Amino acid sequence: MKTTLKILAAIAMMFPVAAQAQQPTQAQIDEYCGLLAEGAEGIMRSRQIGMPLSKALEIAAIPPALPAYRMMTLVAYELPVYHSDEAQERAAARFRDRMHLECLKAHQ
Repeated sequence: MKTTLKILAAIAMMFPVAAQAQQPTQAQIDEYCGLLAEGAEGIMRSRQIGMPLSKALEIAAIPPALPAYRMMTLVAYELPVYHSDEAQERAAARFRDRMHLECLKAHQ
């Protein structure tokens, strides 16, 4: 629960069009959350193949990375690594969908 709250706070604060005077459209939110979800899947795939955290954090900081990538990287590295390809794929898909859902919920 504590991790979910951290994720929601990070995502809610980092929406790129939030600084604009107008509210983001649903299409903008959907696009942003979709990009965030794709990034989350890549982060978890890297985690599953054994990429060191230090390297993952370096990559998370390379533009045009979304600001929430650092937080997602930290969350991903709190989760277990699986040995079978099938379990690794499931972990990446679950993480992608979890981050996508949290992003959409944060921008309702």
